[in-house]
Amino acid sequence: MVGLTGSSDFRNAYNDFRAMPYPDRPNPGKLQDLGSDLLDIDYQIAGYAGQVVNGDLNASDIPDLDEHAREVKYLLSAFASVSTATDQELQLKEKFHVYVATLDRMMVELQRLAAG
Repeated sequence: MVGLTGSSDFRNAYNDFRAMPYPDRPNPGKLQDLGSDLLDIDYQIAGYAGQVVNGDLNASDIPDLDEHAREVKYLLSAFASVSTATDQELQLKEKFHVYVATLDRMMVELQRLAAG
């Protein structure tokens, strides 16, 4: 089992991320495209993060961790800059933004563990 010394910030970020519901599926357009990109990265990172929190994997052994973190930062920025036409789209955009911000926080903590 892999040790997680100094990992309380990661565990908190991981628990916050796991508690976040994935936003509803948007209508076709930029939000849907970004949502698809998010789903891809979310799937990869959630699996690795679960292994880290369970002590089965060192954060430093996550393949392409820094690249994944950059992708999350890009998505955070991209969701923030999407134009919306309706209140419903705006609310969904905000849900995506909160979700990605929570994922980003977890990524920062994973990077800290990996560097640690």
